[in-house]
Parts: sequence; structure tokens; C-alpha cells
Amino acid sequence: DEGRKKANNKTDADEEAHAACGIHCRSDDNESPRARKSRLHHQSRLCDTRKKRIIWVMVTAAFTFVVAVVAIIILVSSSVAKNQTKNGHASYSLVVSFLIRQGISSEADVTRAGSPQHKAAVWIATTTLKDDNADFLLESPVSSRDNTSLSNHDNVDSLLFQQFIQRYALATFYYALGGDTSWDFSMNFLSQHDDDTCDWFQQLATENGGQVDKFGALCNTAKRVHKILIPWNNMAGQVPPEIGLLTDLRFLAIPSNRNVGGTLPSEMKKLTNLEFLMLSQNNFNGTLPDWIGDLTKLSSLSLGSNDFQGSIPSSIGNLTELTFLSMERNFLSGQMDAVEPLVNLQFLYLEKNQFEQTLGSDTFRNLTNLQQLDLSDNFLDGRVPRHLLHMSALHVLDLSNNALSGTLPTNIARNSALEFLFLYGNQLTGEIPESVQNLTALNHLDLSNNNNLTGPLPFFLGALSDLTYLFLANNEFDKGPIPGFLPQLGALRDLSLKGTHRTGTIPSFIGQMTSAMLLDLDRNELTGPLPTELGLLTSLGLLLLNRNELTGTIPSEVSNMSNLAMLLLDNNIVIGDTTPFCGLNSLQVFVADCGGDAPEVECFCCSKCCQNDGQDCNDGDLLAQFDPTWEHNYQRRGYKFSDDLLFVPVSGSDDA
Repeated sequence: DEGRKKANNKTDADEEAHAACGIHCRSDDNESPRARKSRLHHQSRLCDTRKKRIIWVMVTAAFTFVVAVVAIIILVSSSVAKNQTKNGHASYSLVVSFLIRQGISSEADVTRAGSPQHKAAVWIATTTLKDDNADFLLESPVSSRDNTSLSNHDNVDSLLFQQFIQRYALATFYYALGGDTSWDFSMNFLSQHDDDTCDWFQQLATENGGQVDKFGALCNTAKRVHKILIPWNNMAGQVPPEIGLLTDLRFLAIPSNRNVGGTLPSEMKKLTNLEFLMLSQNNFNGTLPDWIGDLTKLSSLSLGSNDFQGSIPSSIGNLTELTFLSMERNFLSGQMDAVEPLVNLQFLYLEKNQFEQTLGSDTFRNLTNLQQLDLSDNFLDGRVPRHLLHMSALHVLDLSNNALSGTLPTNIARNSALEFLFLYGNQLTGEIPESVQNLTALNHLDLSNNNNLTGPLPFFLGALSDLTYLFLANNEFDKGPIPGFLPQLGALRDLSLKGTHRTGTIPSFIGQMTSAMLLDLDRNELTGPLPTELGLLTSLGLLLLNRNELTGTIPSEVSNMSNLAMLLLDNNIVIGDTTPFCGLNSLQVFVADCGGDAPEVECFCCSKCCQNDGQDCNDGDLLAQFDPTWEHNYQRRGYKFSDDLLFVPVSGSDDA
């Protein structure tokens, strides 16, 4: 009975399960247990089959749904991509049409694939145009190329137009000068903040780790680019004509980018607001354009260290606001008269060109505001104009390496302004006039390599107490001793009396020249021993005593010359041991008579050994003249005796 009860309970549960499955079969109350069991078994099989069908239908439906969704996504994405491509192409076409219609860029430039204009147009089309700001491209009227600017489109949305033109012009400038390939610093060009260009700059330390400054494109309060400053940035290419669109520019400086070159685009004549233009130390070529005279607001013009040729255009005389003019290190020729009207000039640099002109009593007489004048390394002849030595503001005068002749001006008036006077490498004759002592502020005086200056070395040079540099080398002065006025020049650092017929011994007062860094007594007729007082010259770095008749042994005191880097002692009759010099850790170049079968000195540290037997050895003139440059503020940055013999300033120098 208990077993039958359990069986009946299971059967009832099966009935309920089958009912849940949706299978209902009529039962007979008189149905036997065996028949009921057979019926329930059949119903169970039917229920399992129905469950499997339901699951299959559900899986099939889910799969179909997923496939449909994926297909819809693909179709939508494809449609969006096609629309974007279509819109992008439409934007580019719109930009190109506008640029050509307005005369902003030539059709040839803007449609040539890979050109700076084409790259800029593509960039503008893909980053700048939006549905709500492109209407002005369609509505703006045709404008002639010559009248295109940021201010002559009053009948369109001027702000949008200005932003568009400014971005396009700067983008073209960026691509034309290698911004996408060679710049060391991006200057944040092509950034896309608010369709603006006023953040296209970086704050960087100036050259040699100086103060932090802003470099790039800088805007004024009206958000117009008024300054472009990008020096030393490895730019490469040519300045594009679109630079002329930036008519609010007041400051344009891209110096020291040696791969920037070509001719200056004529569109630059539109930059009539320019006050500062610096294109120096690049590779620009061609002639200086006449339109340079249209930039009448310029106060500073720097075109030095390029490959410009031809004459200075007369139109430069229109730049009456100029105070700074730099055209050095080019291939300019002809005369310099074109700059005569520039009466406000304070700094004029025309050195290292090919100018041919006879200097006379009126040359630059009207340029009374001049502070620095450099005409060196040209083909100038005539005499040294006296009035240049009388200018009350002039403190640098460099006429070296020309063909000036005659005597030095006499009756020089008292002048406390002139500090640098360079007249070396000319054909001057006669004696040094006594009135030169009236140049009371002289710091540098170089009369070397004139070959024909005569007379005694004048004692009155001792009155020039501020002298730090005195070069009188290679002239025909009267024979005589090393002048006794030298101890009066307590600040003297560089002295060259090479080839000036000095006789007698090296005086003991040489030890009083404790500021000396260069002492050149080469190629004279000096005799006697090396004075022990040389050991007092602890700042001395360069000592040239070669090609004399010095005798005796090397004093031990010279071992105190702790900064000595170069010593030329050859072609003398000095004998003995060079150990006092060889013990100097600073010594880099040492030439002595230590060669041949019977050397006069023993030298284990010499860089070159000569033999005093008449053979040529170290017979070239090594003259570390100071070639002054305004870029370095007329300070000596090194001692260059030859291409492979260069010394940086030694301890004690204030120079960089």
C-alpha cells in the first residue's frame, strides 16, 4: 500500500508537468495503473519535443535580430561616411573657389597637390569650416588680388573673414617653411582652439638659456597677428606670397634659419605697418627690391648674412624712421650713397660686401646720430674721414680691410664717445698723430697690418688708460725697445707688437701687466733671457716669443703661469730644459727648438719641434686679430690664429 501511494504521487506530478507544457489528455477514472503509466510516458515525450521546438524558435529569432541590427549599423555608417566624404570634398571645393575668386592665392598654387597653399586649403576645409560659418565664402564678392586684406570686406562677416584669412595665411606660412617636416618647435601652429590663431606660440628660453619669451605668432588685443618671431627653428623653404595677407604685422623676425631662402616675395610690400623686419642669417638671394622703400614705418631692418647682390636701391632713402640697418655679409656692390638720407640711423652695418667708393669729407657727415658704423671688408679707398672721429655719439668705427691710404687724420678733437677704432689691413702711411690721445674713451685700437706706418711707437698712447686691446703689428715703426708706457695701461689684455722692429731685452716691467691674456712679441729682434717676472702673468693664456734672438735658460718661475695655453718659443737661442713649461696642465700648444740632431732644448711635451738651422718652421704669421661683430656686442669670443688653431677665452675673461 505504501509503495502504491508513492507511485500515485509521482504520477500526479507528471500530470502537472505535462499540463504546464501545454499537453492535456483526457483521463479515465477507471484507467488502470498500467494504462495511465503508458499514457504519461507518451505525454512526456511530446513535452520534450515541444520544448526543443520552442528553444530553437527563440534562438533563430535572436540570431535574426542580431544580424538585422548589425546590417542596419553598417548601412548607417556607410551612409555617414559617404556624406562626410561628400561634405569634406564640398568644403575643400568651396575653400579653393573662394581663395581663387578673391585673389588670395593663385589658382596654380592652390590647386597644385603638395603645394603649401594646397595643404593649407585642405587643412582649412577639414578643421575650420562649419555649417554655421561658411556662408561668407559663398556671399563675399570678387575682390582683386592687390586689394585683398583683412579690412576691405565690410559687406561680409568681417570677424569670420579675418579669422579665415589669418588662419589660411599662417597655415600657408607654416607649410611653406617646413613646419610639417623640419621645425624643431611647432610653436603650436595648426592648433584648433576656437578657430583662433592667437595661441600659436610657445614660451621658450632664449638663445644660451636666457630669459623665457614667447615665440611664434602673437596677436594684439583685436586678435590680429601683429608679431611673428621664430628664430633658430630649422625652418626650410621660401616665404610664401600669402605673408602679404597679414597686414597688421608690425614685427617679423625669422633669423638664423639657414635653409630659408629664395627671393623676397613682392607681396611683402603690403606689410606697410612693419616696424621691425629681421631676416638675417638665412639664405635669401637676388637683388634688394625697390618696394623695400614702401615700408616707411620701419625702424629696424636686418638683412645681413644672406646672398643678396646688386646695389642698395635708392628707395631705401624713404625709410627715414630707420635707426638700425644691417646688410653685412652679402654680395652687395656699387656705392653706399643710398643710405645718406637716413638721418636717424644709429647703427649701420655694411661690412663684408663688395662696395666700391672713395671716402671723402662728406661721407655720412649728415648721419650725426650714428653710434656704430662698420664698413670693413669692402673695396673702399680714399682717406680716413676726420669728421667720423668727431661724431659725438659714435662709439664704434670699423674701416678695416679696405684700401684706405694716406696719413691718419691730424688735429683730432677731444672725443669721449669713441671706444672701438679698427683701421687694420689698409695702406696707411706716416706716424701715429699725437692727437689720437684725445680719443680718451678708446678701449680697442687696431692699426696692425698697414705695413707703412712709421716713426717711433708713441709714448702718448700711455694716456689711453682704458685700452684693453692694442694691436700695432706688422708696420714699419722705427727700431726701438718695448715701449715703457705699457705699465700705464693697467687694463690691457691683448697686446700685439709682432713685426714692429722691437729691440733690446724683454723688460722686467712686463710682470706688471697682470691683466694680459695675449702677449705677442713675435718676429722682432729681442735679445737676452726670459725674465723671471713672466711668472707673475698668471692670467696670460697666449705667449708668442718666436722668431727673436732670445737666449739663456727657461726660468722656473714660469711654472706659475697656470692659464698658459699656447707658447711659441721657436727660432730663438734659448737652451736647456723645458720642464717648467711642461708642468703646466693648461698648455695645449708648445713649439720650441727641440728638433734636429743637436736640439737647443729638451722638450717632452712640445706639440711641434723646430731646429734652428735656417729651415722654415712655424714661419707663418699667427695674428689673433679681433674681428668685431655687433651681434656679439663687440666682445671677443675667442682667439683664432688659423682655421685649426682657436682658443676660447681663458680664465679671467669677462667675455662669453
